[in-house]
Amino acid sequence: IFWVFVAAFLQQAEIFYRPPVELHLKTRDPSQVHIKDVLLNFRLSQIANGTAVGPRKKLALLMMIRKEMSHVKAWQQFLDDAPTSELAIFVHASDATVDAARDHMSMVAGRHAVTVVPRVYSKWCELSAVMTQLLVHGLSDVEATHFFFVAHDALPLVTWPRVFQELTVPQSQFCMAGFAFLDVPGRCHFASGPTWRRDLRLKHHQWISLTREHAATIVHPVVTQAVASMYFRVFGHQPLCSDEVVPLLSLRLAAASGFPSTGEVDPWNVAVPRSQWLSTTDSFAGWLATIGVRARCATYAHWTECSPSETVDPKDLARSGILFLRTANVNLGTEVQLRDQEHQRTVPVLWPNELSFLGSCWILILQYQDYKIILAPLNLIAAVLCLTWFSAGSPRSAVIGGFTAAGIGAVVACRDLVSNEAFRSDL
Repeated sequence: IFWVFVAAFLQQAEIFYRPPVELHLKTRDPSQVHIKDVLLNFRLSQIANGTAVGPRKKLALLMMIRKEMSHVKAWQQFLDDAPTSELAIFVHASDATVDAARDHMSMVAGRHAVTVVPRVYSKWCELSAVMTQLLVHGLSDVEATHFFFVAHDALPLVTWPRVFQELTVPQSQFCMAGFAFLDVPGRCHFASGPTWRRDLRLKHHQWISLTREHAATIVHPVVTQAVASMYFRVFGHQPLCSDEVVPLLSLRLAAASGFPSTGEVDPWNVAVPRSQWLSTTDSFAGWLATIGVRARCATYAHWTECSPSETVDPKDLARSGILFLRTANVNLGTEVQLRDQEHQRTVPVLWPNELSFLGSCWILILQYQDYKIILAPLNLIAAVLCLTWFSAGSPRSAVIGGFTAAGIGAVVACRDLVSNEAFRSDL
């Protein structure tokens, strides 16, 4: 138990010593995942005007392709309905030259002008620098009011008027990964799990829609520097891609610091407040709304075991608010799965069938913390009871389970205490 307290103390020791951001950027272990991408994201950032010029809305499609777009005929028909005053197209090609990509996209876009941005480093799971490169060039169009990222294999499911209407709303739109056992099935490996890292709730798909103000915030050097520091410290060894957290983390840190009015961003802010650690889907969506973000999915991507059903008519996707379908992992000759992304309902934790008995007890403990009705002593008692019941049948195992649970409760109690804002201010 003593060493448990020591480990908990060391884990929170950063509250006593906060090195400068620049030191984090220079000394972080390069073996951490996706560090190259996050550093490049910082170096590509630029100050941009967050206010559009002109009275009308204009949507910039930020296309991330390898060599070519899939479904060329569908895209030609889709873009043919778009007025030139409502659309701008920016393209990044990871495996083609600028000239080759321009020739291909000009054939796809028809009468619409296409801007192919200079290629930057990218690979699977490391696309935040590409996203910044596209945003920086997209913001150079002073009339663009909204920005939407498009995958190379995206297939339009609805007409341009509906896409334009849905993506030019006052809020940015993020498709959240969801919380395993709560939002999506527990076996969904893309979702965040019930772990100690509540910061993983920020995980989202890359195919996001941004207002101009948010786009300018994400690429601002002050913001990207703070994000790089927090990413190294919090997310560097976590099981998620850099492009699945950097955009929303940028908006969260900026909002928590009052940027841009304050002119600075504190990289030591909490990524996700404790009240949203295991909050319900509706509660978390409400919290996102406070920073101008709407939890909504415009692009559907197929992930194995991430939906209650494996089959659905693609027409149902459009009726449920989906605008684009990624087809890389989908056989269009068959139906694909669907989760109603816009109106998600919490998937109840089935006890003890969905989880193991021990896992169910642990989930209940976390849920108690979420609703703020459990104090450290009650947390300790709950852990003791769960593990003691689990190990019942042998007095020795019951005792061992009880002491193990006591250690778990001690860690939780210590984290609760050190994470308390009033306690930190007293220190």
